[in-house]
Amino acid sequence: MIVLKFGGTSVSTKKSIETICEIIKREQGNQPIVVVSALKGITDMLLSLTKATNVEQKDLLKIIRQQHFELINALFVKRESVRVFAYIDEYLQQIQYILLTEEFDKQKENLLVSYGERMSSYIITSVLRNYGIPAQQVVATELIVTDDQLDNADFLLEETRVRLQNLYLFINNNIVPIITGFIGATRCGRVTTLGRGGSDYSAAIIGACLRAQEIQIWTDVDGVFTADPHIFKDAKRFSKLTYEKASMLAAQGAKVLHPQTIRPASQASIPVRVLNTFNPEGMGTLIC
Repeated sequence: MIVLKFGGTSVSTKKSIETICEIIKREQGNQPIVVVSALKGITDMLLSLTKATNVEQKDLLKIIRQQHFELINALFVKRESVRVFAYIDEYLQQIQYILLTEEFDKQKENLLVSYGERMSSYIITSVLRNYGIPAQQVVATELIVTDDQLDNADFLLEETRVRLQNLYLFINNNIVPIITGFIGATRCGRVTTLGRGGSDYSAAIIGACLRAQEIQIWTDVDGVFTADPHIFKDAKRFSKLTYEKASMLAAQGAKVLHPQTIRPASQASIPVRVLNTFNPEGMGTLIC
């Protein structure tokens, strides 16, 4: 069993999603579990809705709707695109209903931002089925049990481990679970978030609790570098890092990994591999 996490840049274009499908198809024999982020920029827009005026909310919702609509139209033929977007439109209507509230608290904000991953995971699931790969959308609020810290929440090991056993219903039937990253829920069902970039952490939690063979973080760079390769062209890629070194780099601001990602993986002695969706044949960086 392996866990594959795909970030926002990886799930935002037709080409990158087709690459994701090829990667998952290649890994089918390894019982893949997939974790996905929201489309690039969507979480920020959803957060902005909580502070926007009514007019600004309408404009933001129009952009969110259009971004998903364009991606769906690029991925599906007409009849399928209508079906998929009808489902996404239900999510958008739920967002609008949440916005009718007079006051926002952290709980309502968390529920609102969770829709980014709910929408992207449904789209990815639908595309995989078109590829002939049985897949099932799974919302992580049913799997990852967290403490009562609504923002930057931490998971509760034993309760999460028990919930995650439900994934074997899919895995044992060769169905690929497509899980929403970034979110969890308290014991009483209140939606929590794991912090920005938390989909990495989601993948590490799932991988550690299920004793996966490997956790793969698919992003938009060829691994972990000595500096941001988008800015510094002479930055060097680490082929291998220790858990300790990777944790230090993440804590000091290396955006390629959520700072909490390494902790559950290292405690369970599960290797983490950072790979590039846009260069799927690359070697990446192995953290072990």
